[in-house]
Amino acid sequence: VIGLGALAVVTIAVLRLDLALLLLIGTIPLEAAVQPSGSALTISKVAGALCFASFLLHFLIRRRQLRFDQSHAVVFGLLVVALFSSLQATDIPQALTTTLRYGSFALLYFMLTQIAPEPGFKRRAAWVLSVTAAISAVLGLQRYFAGEDYFATLPYENQNDFAFILVTTIPLAGWLLVTSTWVKRVLLIGMIGVMLLAVVLS
Repeated sequence: VIGLGALAVVTIAVLRLDLALLLLIGTIPLEAAVQPSGSALTISKVAGALCFASFLLHFLIRRRQLRFDQSHAVVFGLLVVALFSSLQATDIPQALTTTLRYGSFALLYFMLTQIAPEPGFKRRAAWVLSVTAAISAVLGLQRYFAGEDYFATLPYENQNDFAFILVTTIPLAGWLLVTSTWVKRVLLIGMIGVMLLAVVLS
């Protein structure tokens, strides 16, 4: 059953670029919560591979036209700066690993901008990120109050990185808060409160 479920997720993600992107966005806050100990493979890397496969399917095989604007020049310009900075580092392999991570974010931005005009996608992306970030915050707080760590963080993540993801998600949750119905606002207030508490205790 688990295998069939995984196959269904893979198939849908490859065929639907918007869902593949949402899957990738949703895995980012939870990556360190389910990372196998000592393994370089993470759920974000798997989701990223599915996302890239879907992107290739939609824009190369189907020959859909790519969109470019000034923001792409800014993002990829920053990536070039990061690459040159890495070459000046004391530990070049470690620096290149970090730059490669920046490169994956630049690629994610590029893919996001290719479907951003679709109605409602930005809102769905904000919801997915806010919900998974709130879940990540709950897991971090659970570890803290259980005495498993001195900080609120996930098992395989630095507490500063953990807090950074939450802090950068809170404004998106705030945007949803002011544009949602009162029922959803109650949920969002709870999510924002949990994220703020986790940031403080990180």
